[in-house]
Amino acid sequence: MEKWWVRLLLWLAVIAVCGMIFFFSAQSGEDSAMTSGKVVDILIGILIKGYELLDAIRQREIYETASLLVRKLAHFAEFALLGFFVRLLMHSYRIRFGWGRAWLASTLYAFTDEAHQMFTQARGPSLIDVGIDSIGAAAGVTLACVALAIAARIWGAARSRPELQ
Repeated sequence: MEKWWVRLLLWLAVIAVCGMIFFFSAQSGEDSAMTSGKVVDILIGILIKGYELLDAIRQREIYETASLLVRKLAHFAEFALLGFFVRLLMHSYRIRFGWGRAWLASTLYAFTDEAHQMFTQARGPSLIDVGIDSIGAAAGVTLACVALAIAARIWGAARSRPELQ
């Protein structure tokens, strides 16, 4: 990638994702629960017909399970996005072993994210969350590698056909 604006956009994407992660980690425990609670309410409304007819204990079990899944999937998704953009950014600089370095950089950011939560009201660090973040980063890096391979194959084919140039 020789276009300066591509690198600029990738840098902005990485910074934006890091900022989003920081913003969500800076939320108090109560605010974080409210944010994920809105998503849980929507999902329960869509996926579980007759939820309101269940007894209170069963509703609570479903809600708590859904809430846990939503929060952990959010960790996974945030860091998948980060891993994806960091991998593309490293590719733009032609960094050797960019996939491994992108995963490592994203995982290190996961550690700093959890450390940040030590200073946030009603929040705390979790090594389980770092693990989920790291797996999400690996998924994002892998997706970026696949996208780069597909793009290379398409552009390589286009370069070999004079009528497409």
